[in-house]
Amino acid sequence: MSVRWVRDVLLRLYWTDRKSFQRASIVYLSRGAPGDVSSIKGEWVEHLGRSFIEARGLTLPYHRVLRVVLDGKVLWERKK
Repeated sequence: MSVRWVRDVLLRLYWTDRKSFQRASIVYLSRGAPGDVSSIKGEWVEHLGRSFIEARGLTLPYHRVLRVVLDGKVLWERKK
């Protein structure tokens, strides 16, 4: 997928291949976590909003997402 915005990648995966979406990992900046990085599984996502991902009580702004990984393959990664 050559898509510029992480939200677009997640929405495309969600609407075209729900089972793959559930297996995906969303890696994000989490200040205070070991290495300042955490991740959530696609199956935990409850809502892909305009500005935020909602998952298991977590409200995650898209600007904190570092990469989206599916089966070991990076689908999207923030440019450095």
